[in-house]
Amino acid sequence: MAVLFVVIPQNPIKNMLLGCQSNSNPVFTHSPADLSKIAYIVPPGNVEEYGGGVKVLKTHSYFKGPNKVEIRAPIDSTLFRGVYVMEGGIDQYALFFRVSCEVYYLLDHVVDPVEKIKNAFPDTPAHSTGDMTNTPKVEFKAGELVGYSIGKKFEQWDFGVYNETRNNDFSDLGKDVPIHGRDRIADCSFDYFPEELRQQFYSKFASHLTGVPVPDRFCKGDDI
Repeated sequence: MAVLFVVIPQNPIKNMLLGCQSNSNPVFTHSPADLSKIAYIVPPGNVEEYGGGVKVLKTHSYFKGPNKVEIRAPIDSTLFRGVYVMEGGIDQYALFFRVSCEVYYLLDHVVDPVEKIKNAFPDTPAHSTGDMTNTPKVEFKAGELVGYSIGKKFEQWDFGVYNETRNNDFSDLGKDVPIHGRDRIADCSFDYFPEELRQQFYSKFASHLTGVPVPDRFCKGDDI
């Protein structure tokens, strides 16, 4: 699912209006999924090639697995933006959650969300992800159920973390890889977790193409 780029402005007055607290280094305490049910994770920051020579920078990670799994909030956070859309014949959600004034995260390709998420969106799906909107604030506790992955009909779902204090340099990618606003503040989704849990994520890193560990632009663990 292609989603719009959401950047949280860093301005004291706007932060006050947003009702957020400043914290550029929050600690995520819960895995967004049971890792025993995840086949592998494609780390953030890879460039994917599509037909016709089109290249796309993916600054979120992919969780890959054939079975439908629970997707949970990794930290106390607030749903603030998203879209309910039909894609590939499947009703699904792209959801943005604010952690602090500086940090927010994305969960994409979510199905069967909990009732309070359904209530934040229209009853009928949008025509495209371009119809993304701000939602009423919906609070989640760390570990709370958000929804489910699609499963066999679409085996992957997305988890991305974005931090306004970052300013990524993509000059090495060249002009044939478009860079968008949210790409500039993308971060390693897994470095926000405690060390033991972080290493569990890293041990799952693999490539869609080869199924083996691959170098990553953002996540710099010893094992890659």
